[in-house]
Amino acid sequence: MDFGQAVADKKDDIIQAWIIRVRVDPSITSSRGLTHKSVLDSLPGLINAIAHLLSQPTTQDIYDVLESGVSHGAIRAQQGFDAKEIVREYDLLRDVIFDVLEADLLSSQPVLLLRTVRLIDGALDKVIATYLDRYTEERLKEVSLLYDEMIASNQELDRLVRNEQTNLIHLAHELKSPLSCIIGYSDLFLRQQGSGGEAKLSFIERVLASGRQLLEMVNETLEMSAYQSGQIVLKVEEVDVCEVVEEVATVMSTLAQQKNLSVVVDCPVMAQPIWTDRARLRQVVTNLLSNAVRYTEAGSSRVGVVPN
Repeated sequence: MDFGQAVADKKDDIIQAWIIRVRVDPSITSSRGLTHKSVLDSLPGLINAIAHLLSQPTTQDIYDVLESGVSHGAIRAQQGFDAKEIVREYDLLRDVIFDVLEADLLSSQPVLLLRTVRLIDGALDKVIATYLDRYTEERLKEVSLLYDEMIASNQELDRLVRNEQTNLIHLAHELKSPLSCIIGYSDLFLRQQGSGGEAKLSFIERVLASGRQLLEMVNETLEMSAYQSGQIVLKVEEVDVCEVVEEVATVMSTLAQQKNLSVVVDCPVMAQPIWTDRARLRQVVTNLLSNAVRYTEAGSSRVGVVPN
């Protein structure tokens, strides 16, 4: 008897019986939300490959069974089935084929019966083993991909942390200048008071200017946090550039004096005002001049305005 032809002739019976068992099997819960067509999927192709294997068992036939079976499992994985459910489907297919062919198998010669059972069992066992190997490979690829993404995320976090540390160092450097000015002139006030002298009005003005700058730096830090969250709003107005430059230079002169340096301001008398954000402009000038004073060992630091 040609059991390959028998499987082909009874393919519809095998498919219907298999779908019913998949639907009611308590260990295959992922099939509950699928349509009849989705559950059927690539099963007919796998049954055709098994039928051909039983009729003309060759290496190519075994390969076709493996490819059909693994393709079915891959589609199942895309549908949300786990490996245990997919293996259970293969086992149910084995049981259904034997149940449908039971009468024919029992009436055949023992040698033919044994050969057919071995071919079906061997083919489906190889399908299960091959699918599990590929399933494991895919999961390992996913783990490797997740690992690479995690490494990339950690590197990005490290970069952000380093940037924050750099920002903190930069902020501390900027705060140092007005604080030095405030402390220096406050100490000068105390010494003048102790010696019976009078504090100069220009010294008081410098302390106030440094205090205001310190407050603005704190506000700018808060604004930077708002900028990072996309909430900052620029305040554009007509600004006297020379006024801003001289204001910053006055504050920075205290830091320069500590290094025996001088700050020279070069602003043309007829300099035209510009439209900009005063706080942002002051921050830029402060950064430039503080770095000039910081990295100048002797002489002076010059800051000026180019007329437009």
